[in-house]
Order: sequence, then C-alpha cells, then structure tokens
Amino acid sequence: MNTDTPLKKLNTDLIGGILMLAVTAFFQFHMDPDFTPLASYFPTRLIVCMAVLGAALLIKAYVRPMYMDSFIYKLNAPVVFTILVGLAWVFLLEWIGFVISSIAAIFVILYRFEPKAKRTPKRVAKMAAIAAIEVAVVYIVFVKLLYVAMPAGRLFG
Repeated sequence: MNTDTPLKKLNTDLIGGILMLAVTAFFQFHMDPDFTPLASYFPTRLIVCMAVLGAALLIKAYVRPMYMDSFIYKLNAPVVFTILVGLAWVFLLEWIGFVISSIAAIFVILYRFEPKAKRTPKRVAKMAAIAAIEVAVVYIVFVKLLYVAMPAGRLFG
C-alpha cells in the first residue's frame, strides 16, 4: 500500500490571474486623488496593463489551463523568512517611513543569508552600508529625480 500522498495539481494561470487582479485592485485603491496628471500618468498606465494581463491569465486558465504541482509544500525557511520580512516592510512603511524600514528590511535579509561563521563586525557594518546605499540610490532616483513622494512615517513625519 502506497502511503505517499500525491501533491495536488494547481491551475497556475488561475492563481496568477487572481493574484494579479488583487494587486491591481490594491494599487488602484491606493491611488491618491491629489496626484497631478503627470504624477499619475505612469501608475495609471501600469494599473491598466496589470488588469489586462490579469484578465488574460484568467481567460487562459479556462481556455488552455496549465497545471503544476503545488509549490506550497516546497517552500523552505529562507523563502518564508524573506516573505515575512517583505510583509513587515510593507506594514512598517506607514509607521516608520520608507528610508528606515527599507534599510532595516534589506539589512535583516542580508544578515540572515550571511553564513554565521562569516558574521564579523566588519561584515555586519558592510551589510549595513550596502543596505543604506541601495536605499539611498532608490531614494535619489525616485524622490529627487522623479519627484515621487515616499512615505515619511507617522512617527517621524
């Protein structure tokens, strides 16, 4: 008697289409009505493209579905950790702002994936510097060059 239970096959197009439309709805509901026409130009076009692609995936899910083994059973600790850090980053943006939450999230991920034997004070400082430089580049490009406002945070804003 075989005691192995087969993994459930999932319609990945259906799941992808639903997720894409959910993300599209999230972004649409968070569009600021005070955006200038130029500030809303790119996000509006992106939302339309995402909605069209999400709808196309849903149609493909019924016309020519693609089934794959469930990936949920294949998640490992690093993937789950990164997802949790990403979710924490999203929720902390509103409270502590883009700069601090982004530096913290990137640093925590870098620290977690650094082998324990190599976590010297010098390397930890290097990880903090890398996180700060990455956030600084994103901040300069979006805030200074493209004039996109980043969340300042309730605690500091």
